[in-house]
Amino acid sequence: MAAGIASAQKGKCSDVRIDVAVVSTADSAPFDDGKGPYQEGVSGAYNTVIHICSGSYDATMGLITSRRTIGFTFPPPIDGSVYPGPAPAWANSSFLAKPFMNVRNILWGRMQNPQQS
Repeated sequence: MAAGIASAQKGKCSDVRIDVAVVSTADSAPFDDGKGPYQEGVSGAYNTVIHICSGSYDATMGLITSRRTIGFTFPPPIDGSVYPGPAPAWANSSFLAKPFMNVRNILWGRMQNPQQS
């Protein structure tokens, strides 16, 4: 029985599930919602994987239908910068979003074994 299961699973590919943590190091950076890492299937986060099977090695995370958010903070315009008219409404402000994020080729295609986690 075990040999049959092993042979049935042989040749299958699984993308690598990941936990995503947003780490802010400055005032003008993305920030998390304070609820810990974003995990596949938890609070509606989805597609939280590294795409090994397709060979793209993209790391993705979707929050579009989630109860979770990511915040973004933008600093005020730099003094003396050339900007016609008043600063845009989003400058020097923060907002919450439910993005789909894609870090392209996060592994640079360097995995020797596609089944390796």
